[in-house]
Amino acid sequence: MNTKNELRSSCLPNQWDKKSLTARIKDSACRQRFEAGCPNEVEIEAYAAALPRDCSGDTAVILGMTPELRLLAAKSFAKVLTIDYSRQAIETYTDWLAAPYRQKEIVINGNWLDFPNYLPGQVRVIMGDGIFGNLLDVEQHRILLANIAGSLLPDGYFITRMAVIPDDFNPDEYTALKIIDRFRKGRINETEFGFDTRMLGHYKCCYDQRTFILDNGKLFRECDDFLRAGTISPEELSFIRRYYFAGKNCIIPECLWQELLRQHNFSFTIQGRSGRSWYEYYKIYKCIKLRRF
Repeated sequence: MNTKNELRSSCLPNQWDKKSLTARIKDSACRQRFEAGCPNEVEIEAYAAALPRDCSGDTAVILGMTPELRLLAAKSFAKVLTIDYSRQAIETYTDWLAAPYRQKEIVINGNWLDFPNYLPGQVRVIMGDGIFGNLLDVEQHRILLANIAGSLLPDGYFITRMAVIPDDFNPDEYTALKIIDRFRKGRINETEFGFDTRMLGHYKCCYDQRTFILDNGKLFRECDDFLRAGTISPEELSFIRRYYFAGKNCIIPECLWQELLRQHNFSFTIQGRSGRSWYEYYKIYKCIKLRRF
């Protein structure tokens, strides 16, 4: 069994290959990605609303190469430090920011579990998008949250979109067949259909409730089987494959995530949004590091 020290020096699973990264790109020439897999305009507005009132003289740390977040940070902060373990992600997305914004940014190829080593000191704001889903287990969630808390100034902000299993989640209502039915009846759009299927539609067969691991390789093989069986059409499969990923995600229950935040000295609020199905399980958390007296 790994000790905590061994876990601290371990690397993140580098599962983001070129196929997974490019699947999410809607139009590379226009620098557009498919929403849900990336924060849309409403979600970026929620991130922006969660920022401190005046951060124009500060440095922001971005965990991950999310272009939409990096652009928000470059517009709002004096300097941006972006850290990602995946060289493929860095190569794919570095130039998605216009040159004037890239001049504010330093991109670092590094492990999030060791990211404080790359910082000059504590900062006021750290942001990420879906970053915790890339971790292996709950212990690595604790390590990363401890790193984030230790890297923030008192009253500092950590803002992230976090995929969770909601407290009121009913897997019987989110089977792949029921999601297909909702889509064909026009109750959800193609983005909601594709992303709901990818995240929740195979919960009963591809999600381990003990380890909180979603096996995406198995999930997409089952989607291919659905196509061969005539359960879904090629077009419907294409909506799901916008979110292709062959690795594994750790998606913890909402109540556990919130308890971990409290354990690491964060107060938090959820940035309210409505109008898209994934807002119910992919939530934007504004977390503030509490002062200790």
